[in-house]
Amino acid sequence: MVARVMQQWARVDALVCNAGLLRDKSFARMDMADFDRVVAVHLGGSANCCHAVWEIMRAQGYGRILLTTSTSGLFGNFGQANYGAAKAAMLGLMNVLRIEGQSTASG
Repeated sequence: MVARVMQQWARVDALVCNAGLLRDKSFARMDMADFDRVVAVHLGGSANCCHAVWEIMRAQGYGRILLTTSTSGLFGNFGQANYGAAKAAMLGLMNVLRIEGQSTASG
């Protein structure tokens, strides 16, 4: 995906990560494979996409990344332990990338 963008436009200015899936069940009934899959799609997918553009944006000295999250990650929601955990982890990822992005931009 990133290679095609670079081939056509020679830069990446923005990334929006909005993909996801749900496997809602109460935690007591949840299959841990569903827990892992939801975390892999939301958090892992976002991290992979961010990593794919990170050095390009750094070299350009510019780039914006938007990760969509949910109130389930902030406050929780019944039947969404996997989704809420993944979305909360994405907040952590966003916070770290903000700090590291500022650090690399200034040297």
